[in-house]
Amino acid sequence: SGDTMLNRRYATGLLAALAVLAAPTVAFAQSYPAKPIRWVVPYPAGGGSDFLARTIGQQLSTQIGHPVTVDNKPGANTAIAASEVARSAPDGYTVLSADNGTMVFNSALYSKLSYNPDKDLVRKG
Repeated sequence: SGDTMLNRRYATGLLAALAVLAAPTVAFAQSYPAKPIRWVVPYPAGGGSDFLARTIGQQLSTQIGHPVTVDNKPGANTAIAASEVARSAPDGYTVLSADNGTMVFNSALYSKLSYNPDKDLVRKG
């Protein structure tokens, strides 16, 4: 069904993004990650996005040896979470479960958006 396909596509995108985060990189002066990762989910706890983030985060935490904390920040069509992530240090320790609304539609729908998806957020996966 359409929902199943969307969920699979979403899960695949999240897995790809996390694979990028978990992959060792020579660009980092120190080994990455050196501290916990904060995963911001722009939807309420208990939903599909929260479930995926917690499930994948738990596995990722085991692989990297550091906690992955899921932080739910629902509201304003994902703009609250996106704004918070956009204001965070660009060090790879804060990630966002973003969707088309976050990255495309919000900037088209709202004239005063508190983040710029092209300048403030980096797409991975």
